[in-house]
Amino acid sequence: MSNNRAFTLVEFIFILVVIGILAAILTPSSRGSRLREAADQVASHIRYTQHLAMIDDRFDPNNSEWFKERWQIQFMDVTVVKGDTKRYWSYVIYSDTSAGHSGDPQWYEIARNPMDLSKRLTGGTSAIAAGDLEATPQMNLGKEYGIVDVAFSSACSNGVPPKNSKRLAFDYVGRPLKGDISTLKGPYDTTHMMYKRCNIMLTDNSGKSINITIEPETGFVQVVPF
Repeated sequence: MSNNRAFTLVEFIFILVVIGILAAILTPSSRGSRLREAADQVASHIRYTQHLAMIDDRFDPNNSEWFKERWQIQFMDVTVVKGDTKRYWSYVIYSDTSAGHSGDPQWYEIARNPMDLSKRLTGGTSAIAAGDLEATPQMNLGKEYGIVDVAFSSACSNGVPPKNSKRLAFDYVGRPLKGDISTLKGPYDTTHMMYKRCNIMLTDNSGKSINITIEPETGFVQVVPF
């Protein structure tokens, strides 16, 4: 009997997602502007967050708050080293599994980088500093790409900025959720559902901007240059 087996659909999708992230991060600068490279990378990581949510369903009948542990991507401005006054826009991909669900990433909640398992998918947080060996430097948008602002449209903001407004989560079928899901009241709480197209605008230090759109229901992501 043959030991060969075909790829499952989930494995095939995983391979495509990883290839997309590799293409976004490793593509040489001759492809276009650094601003476009940053947007392509962010779009790929949003897709990867959705992928994690779909293959890692957090439902747990023994955990009454399992729905707060869905995979999410959060943007924040951070310092590179302790005591530094200059702040840079960065982002992190994590699942809020800690007791109490603080809405802030702990180091062990942050996804590992599929291209280098010694690193985690963050450009810097209070848990893993931007200059830490475990951080992924490309995810520090300010330091790597000169991004000076990350703006979310009202369709994907929920709550008072900066904590609640600049993050997205996904449910088990890939539907996007807006805001800080640690405030969800139950698995069917619709206050965090996204009903209109979300726009994330990146602006660099030259004043140029680019838009990333996320569709409601499907979570389809694309980069839309101005």
